[in-house]
Amino acid sequence: MLNINNLSITSSDNEIILKNINYEIQDNGIYGLYGKGGTGKTTLAYSISGIIPHYLHYIKKGEIFINNIEVNKMEKNELGKYIGIVFQNPDYQLFFHRVNMELKSDKDTLKDLMNSIKIEHLLNRQIDTLSYGEKKIVILLSNILLSPKILILDEVFSSLDEYFSNLIVEFLKNWVNKKRLVIVLENEKNKLPKGLKMIDFEEILDGT
Repeated sequence: MLNINNLSITSSDNEIILKNINYEIQDNGIYGLYGKGGTGKTTLAYSISGIIPHYLHYIKKGEIFINNIEVNKMEKNELGKYIGIVFQNPDYQLFFHRVNMELKSDKDTLKDLMNSIKIEHLLNRQIDTLSYGEKKIVILLSNILLSPKILILDEVFSSLDEYFSNLIVEFLKNWVNKKRLVIVLENEKNKLPKGLKMIDFEEILDGT
């Protein structure tokens, strides 16, 4: 499902961020990737999602495959079909004034989706009235509506209370059954919801 082969990333000021990363995830499910801040988790997420090198022009060596399709060879307008991502800062991904403008879908699909995580009351809200966590939920749903094969959540659950965290995990468990993969990034293992398949980022860096 996800194969990373000899991935190395160097920033525009020649800082080596990732070096010779090899990793694979063959099974669908929800994975929690945890590790100290500043060690390259977000850079890895940007590389998997195609942000590097399509939008952030770091030097990238190596290959990343999603369902045997190389990310580097995808056109920009194809990326959203395969990979979704929720950034640490939700304001970078919100472009309209109202929630219902961010979530483009038919009424029934959208209603069912919002009801499933109990946020139908947000549909007509102004974006600037949402909390930090609510903004991340809106971006999560906008990604879900695109039906990507892989969805990456960068420090989403640390912004949510236990109630919404549990609702979203249960929703994602059903969603990934359709041969999809979710990777949740957090700096600390104890910030990840229970029941995820845990991955220690240090082990990826060490090649173990």
